[in-house]
Amino acid sequence: MMSKEVAKKGIDLLFKMYDENKEKAYINHHTHGIILDLIGGEPFMNIEVMDFIIEYFIQ
Repeated sequence: MMSKEVAKKGIDLLFKMYDENKEKAYINHHTHGIILDLIGGEPFMNIEVMDFIIEYFIQ
């Protein structure tokens, strides 16, 4: 199971990549926003961390 600390680092990296706006980054800057998509069944096995990820992302 992913810890909250690892999840927080992942969200931080996502926003860092967006802010850096590098040409070969995996971020689509044409959307002018970031979409967080939790897919698969695995996220629902760790509801506490999933809730944390969503709340942290929104902040």
